[in-house]
Order: sequence, then C-alpha cells, then structure tokens
Amino acid sequence: LIYGDWVAALKSGYSEGIDDILDNILAGVELVDGAYNNFHPELSPDGVRVAYISNKGSTESLTGLYVDILDSTNVVTHMSDLLIEFSGSSVAYTCSFGHRIQSSVSGAIDWRPDGDAIVFSRKLQTQEGYLYSDLFEIELKSLKVNRLTEEQRAFDPAYSRDGSAIV
Repeated sequence: LIYGDWVAALKSGYSEGIDDILDNILAGVELVDGAYNNFHPELSPDGVRVAYISNKGSTESLTGLYVDILDSTNVVTHMSDLLIEFSGSSVAYTCSFGHRIQSSVSGAIDWRPDGDAIVFSRKLQTQEGYLYSDLFEIELKSLKVNRLTEEQRAFDPAYSRDGSAIV
C-alpha cells in the first residue's frame, strides 16, 4: 500500500513537471551521423565551423578530430573529403565523408583565436607500453600537425586569449 502510493505520487509529480517541457519542445539538428561517441564540440571564433571529437565511421571507440562548416540553417557541410589517419608513426591520407583530421584524439580541444588552428591531445603508447597523452596543434589550411609535447601526460589544452600560449 505504501509503495503503491509512493509510485502514484511520483507519476503525478513527473507528469506535472514535464507539461511545460512538452508544450515547448525545441527540435535540434543532428550534426553527426553514424557515431555514438561525440565529444567536446567547439565553435570556431567566427562561429562558422564546429570542431568535435567523434568515432564517426568507426565501430569502435577510436576517435578523430572533425571540423564541419555550418550554414545559416545549421546544415553541416563537411570541410573536405580528406581523412588523415595515423598508422604507427606514418600518416596515410584516405577519402571519407567527414573531414577526420586526426586519429586517437582524446579530451578537450580548442581553437586558436584566429581560427586557423586547433590544439588537441592524443593518446599514445610508448615502446615500454606506457600510455601517454601529448599535445598537438594542427594548422587547418595546410593540415600540418605539430607535436607540442613528448610523453608529458598532457591533456585538455586551451589557448590563451591572445593565442600566444597553450595552457
């Protein structure tokens, strides 16, 4: 009897509590298709592009850094068909639907204030089997990747306001 009253009170309370929500539903736009891990979306300084980490195109948790262009209706246009994927220490370029810039990206990402580069962390394993997270910066025009740290366990980078430092 007490349990039944408690359940009825919960149902009544929740029903009343969601009335405003149901009356004011806002439908969003799905930006990423074919992924179940999408993390750390960051708008570019000009608000035209969105960078994010996703396992798009992978059936596993292998994540990459993606950059998409938004238009005024929030429809996503992928930046290009170029996919950069790391295999050991070499880089292989392949076509894809999205613009996957870097494999095995983890943690927060940040746009340089001028919008021309993104700093991110990437998990790497040493020859001894230790797992490290190091910082990298990718120049978006050239797709040149600069490694900023070596076995430092650095993650979640951010640029200073003027872009002169990474913290």
